Amino acid sequence: MEALAAHHKQLQVWATNCPDTFENRAALVGAEIARLEGRELDAERLYEQAIRSARDNGFVHNEALANELASRFYAARGFVKIARLYLQDARYGYLRWGADGKVRQLEQLHPHLRDAPVPASPSLPLTRPSSGWMSGRYSRPRRLCPARSSSVS
Repeated sequence: MEALAAHHKQLQVWATNCPDTFENRAALVGAEIARLEGRELDAERLYEQAIRSARDNGFVHNEALANELASRFYAARGFVKIARLYLQDARYGYLRWGADGKVRQLEQLHPHLRDAPVPASPSLPLTRPSSGWMSGRYSRPRRLCPARSSSVS
C-alpha cells in the first residue's frame, strides 16, 4: 500500500502541473485507494472525476477503465443497476477505443451487455483505429505536458 500511495502522490504532482493529461489517472488511483481503505464517498467522487476528466481530455481508454472499475465498486456494494450502467459505458468506451478483445471478455462475463444499446451521442463518436496502435484512439488532440518533477523510485 505504501508503494501505491507514493505513486499516487507523484500522479497528483503531475496532475497539478498538467491536469489535461494526469488528472484522470490521479483520480482513478485515488478512487482505488479510497475503495481499499473503505472510504466509499471519496471513491464515488473520485471515480466520477476520473471518468469526467478522461472524457473531457480524450483519454478513451482511461475513461473505459474508470467506468469498469466504478462498475465493480458499485456491484460489490449491491448496487446492481448502477453497476450495469457503468459497465455499459465501459463496454462502449472499449468499443470506441478499438479494444475488441476486451469487449468480447466483458460480453462473456456479462452476457446482458450484448443486448445493451450503443449510445448515439455526437460527443462520443464510435471510431475504429485505421492503422498503428495509436490511430483513432483519441477523440481529439491533447496537449502532453513535459515532466516537471522527478519520478518516484
